[in-house]
Amino acid sequence: MKHRVRLAALFVLSGASGLVFEVIWGRQLATWAGHGSVAVSLVVAAFLAGMVLGHLVGGRLADRGGRLVRVYALLEAITGLAALAVSLLLARAAELSVLLADHAPAALSSLAARVALGFAVVLVPTAAMGATLPVLTRHLARASDLRDRKSTRLNSSHSSVSRMP
Repeated sequence: MKHRVRLAALFVLSGASGLVFEVIWGRQLATWAGHGSVAVSLVVAAFLAGMVLGHLVGGRLADRGGRLVRVYALLEAITGLAALAVSLLLARAAELSVLLADHAPAALSSLAARVALGFAVVLVPTAAMGATLPVLTRHLARASDLRDRKSTRLNSSHSSVSRMP
Protein backbone atom coordinates (compact mmCIF):
# COMPACT_ATOMS: atom_id res chain seq x y z
CA MET A 1 0.00 0.00 0.00
CA LYS A 2 2.84 2.39 0.83
CA HIS A 3 4.29 1.73 -2.61
CA ARG A 4 1.04 2.81 -4.28
CA VAL A 5 0.78 5.94 -2.14
CA ARG A 6 4.37 6.93 -2.94
CA LEU A 7 3.83 6.43 -6.66
CA ALA A 8 0.58 8.40 -6.54
CA ALA A 9 2.30 11.24 -4.68
CA LEU A 10 5.12 11.31 -7.24
CA PHE A 11 2.60 11.32 -10.07
CA VAL A 12 0.66 14.24 -8.54
CA LEU A 13 3.87 16.22 -7.97
CA SER A 14 4.92 15.52 -11.54
CA GLY A 15 1.56 16.76 -12.81
CA ALA A 16 1.83 19.90 -10.71
CA SER A 17 5.29 20.62 -12.08
CA GLY A 18 3.88 20.08 -15.58
CA LEU A 19 1.33 22.81 -14.94
CA VAL A 20 4.08 25.12 -13.71
CA PHE A 21 6.05 24.46 -16.89
CA GLU A 22 2.93 25.16 -18.93
CA VAL A 23 2.67 28.63 -17.41
CA ILE A 24 6.41 29.31 -17.75
CA TRP A 25 6.49 28.19 -21.39
CA GLY A 26 3.42 30.27 -22.18
CA ARG A 27 5.16 33.37 -20.90
CA GLN A 28 8.44 32.52 -22.60
CA LEU A 29 6.74 31.78 -25.91
CA ALA A 30 4.93 35.11 -25.79
CA THR A 31 8.32 36.66 -26.57
CA TRP A 32 8.88 34.15 -29.36
CA ALA A 33 5.40 34.26 -30.90
CA GLY A 34 4.91 37.97 -30.39
CA HIS A 35 1.58 37.76 -28.59
CA GLY A 36 0.36 36.22 -25.33
CA SER A 37 -2.81 34.63 -26.72
CA VAL A 38 -0.87 32.95 -29.54
CA ALA A 39 1.66 31.62 -27.04
CA VAL A 40 -0.99 30.28 -24.67
CA SER A 41 -2.83 28.60 -27.56
CA LEU A 42 0.44 27.15 -28.76
CA VAL A 43 1.36 25.73 -25.36
CA VAL A 44 -2.11 24.26 -24.76
CA ALA A 45 -2.17 22.67 -28.23
CA ALA A 46 1.35 21.26 -27.80
CA PHE A 47 0.49 19.96 -24.33
CA LEU A 48 -2.62 18.17 -25.57
CA ALA A 49 -0.88 16.77 -28.64
CA GLY A 50 2.13 15.69 -26.57
CA MET A 51 -0.05 14.02 -23.97
CA VAL A 52 -1.92 12.06 -26.67
CA LEU A 53 1.27 11.09 -28.47
CA GLY A 54 2.92 10.13 -25.19
CA HIS A 55 -0.11 8.12 -24.12
CA LEU A 56 0.10 6.10 -27.34
CA VAL A 57 3.82 5.46 -26.91
CA GLY A 58 3.47 4.81 -23.18
CA GLY A 59 0.72 2.29 -23.79
CA ARG A 60 2.98 0.35 -26.14
CA LEU A 61 5.82 0.49 -23.63
CA ALA A 62 3.50 -0.75 -20.90
CA ASP A 63 2.30 -3.61 -23.11
CA ARG A 64 5.87 -4.85 -23.44
CA GLY A 65 5.97 -5.48 -19.72
CA GLY A 66 9.25 -5.53 -17.91
CA ARG A 67 10.06 -3.37 -14.93
CA LEU A 68 7.47 -0.68 -15.37
CA VAL A 69 8.52 1.31 -12.30
CA ARG A 70 11.93 1.73 -13.91
CA VAL A 71 10.32 2.72 -17.19
CA TYR A 72 8.18 5.24 -15.28
CA ALA A 73 11.27 6.64 -13.52
CA LEU A 74 13.09 6.92 -16.86
CA LEU A 75 10.12 8.74 -18.42
CA GLU A 76 10.02 11.16 -15.49
CA ALA A 77 13.76 11.80 -15.87
CA ILE A 78 13.34 12.40 -19.61
CA THR A 79 10.42 14.74 -18.86
CA GLY A 80 12.45 16.72 -16.35
CA LEU A 81 15.54 17.03 -18.50
CA ALA A 82 13.56 17.91 -21.63
CA ALA A 83 11.48 20.46 -19.71
CA LEU A 84 14.65 22.07 -18.36
CA ALA A 85 16.19 22.15 -21.83
CA VAL A 86 13.03 23.70 -23.32
CA SER A 87 12.94 26.32 -20.57
CA LEU A 88 16.58 27.23 -21.13
CA LEU A 89 16.05 27.38 -24.89
CA LEU A 90 12.92 29.52 -24.59
CA ALA A 91 14.69 31.85 -22.17
CA ARG A 92 16.75 32.84 -25.20
CA ALA A 93 13.70 33.13 -27.47
CA ALA A 94 14.08 36.90 -27.90
CA GLU A 95 17.65 36.45 -29.11
CA LEU A 96 16.53 33.69 -31.47
CA SER A 97 13.76 35.90 -32.87
CA VAL A 98 16.25 38.66 -33.66
CA LEU A 99 18.67 36.16 -35.17
CA LEU A 100 15.93 34.69 -37.37
CA ALA A 101 14.72 38.10 -38.45
CA ASP A 102 18.24 39.23 -39.38
CA HIS A 103 19.64 36.11 -41.04
CA ALA A 104 16.92 33.66 -42.00
CA PRO A 105 14.70 33.78 -45.05
CA ALA A 106 11.39 35.54 -44.47
CA ALA A 107 9.53 32.21 -44.42
CA LEU A 108 11.52 31.02 -41.39
CA SER A 109 11.00 34.22 -39.44
CA SER A 110 7.25 34.27 -40.05
CA LEU A 111 4.81 33.80 -37.22
CA ALA A 112 3.70 30.44 -38.64
CA ALA A 113 7.28 29.15 -38.64
CA ARG A 114 7.87 30.36 -35.07
CA VAL A 115 4.62 28.75 -33.91
CA ALA A 116 5.53 25.45 -35.61
CA LEU A 117 9.00 25.49 -34.08
CA GLY A 118 7.65 26.36 -30.64
CA PHE A 119 5.08 23.57 -30.94
CA ALA A 120 7.76 21.03 -31.86
CA VAL A 121 10.01 22.10 -28.98
CA VAL A 122 7.25 21.84 -26.36
CA LEU A 123 6.01 18.55 -27.82
CA VAL A 124 9.07 16.59 -26.62
CA PRO A 125 8.66 16.97 -22.83
CA THR A 126 4.87 16.80 -23.03
CA ALA A 127 5.03 13.50 -24.93
CA ALA A 128 7.25 12.10 -22.17
CA MET A 129 4.72 13.39 -19.62
CA GLY A 130 1.88 11.72 -21.49
CA ALA A 131 3.69 8.38 -21.54
CA THR A 132 3.90 8.20 -17.74
CA LEU A 133 0.19 7.58 -17.08
CA PRO A 134 -0.26 4.35 -19.07
CA VAL A 135 3.01 2.95 -17.74
CA LEU A 136 2.11 3.75 -14.15
CA THR A 137 -1.45 2.47 -14.41
CA ARG A 138 -0.28 -0.77 -16.03
CA HIS A 139 2.22 -1.26 -13.21
CA LEU A 140 -0.43 -0.63 -10.57
CA ALA A 141 -2.94 -2.90 -12.32
CA ARG A 142 -0.35 -5.66 -12.58
CA ALA A 143 0.60 -5.28 -8.92
CA SER A 144 -3.08 -5.30 -7.94
CA ASP A 145 -3.76 -8.38 -10.08
CA LEU A 146 -0.81 -10.19 -8.50
CA ARG A 147 -1.99 -9.21 -5.03
CA ASP A 148 -5.53 -10.38 -5.85
CA ARG A 149 -4.22 -13.75 -7.07
CA LYS A 150 -2.14 -14.21 -3.91
CA SER A 151 -5.13 -13.24 -1.82
CA THR A 152 -7.33 -15.72 -3.70
CA ARG A 153 -4.78 -18.51 -3.17
CA LEU A 154 -4.52 -17.62 0.49
CA ASN A 155 -8.30 -17.60 0.88
CA SER A 156 -8.68 -20.91 -0.94
CA SER A 157 -5.98 -22.55 1.19
CA HIS A 158 -7.65 -21.14 4.29
CA SER A 159 -10.98 -22.54 3.13
CA SER A 160 -9.42 -25.94 2.47
CA VAL A 161 -7.91 -26.05 5.94
CA SER A 162 -11.19 -24.99 7.55
CA ARG A 163 -13.03 -27.88 5.85
CA MET A 164 -10.70 -30.49 7.27
CA PRO A 165 -12.32 -32.66 9.93
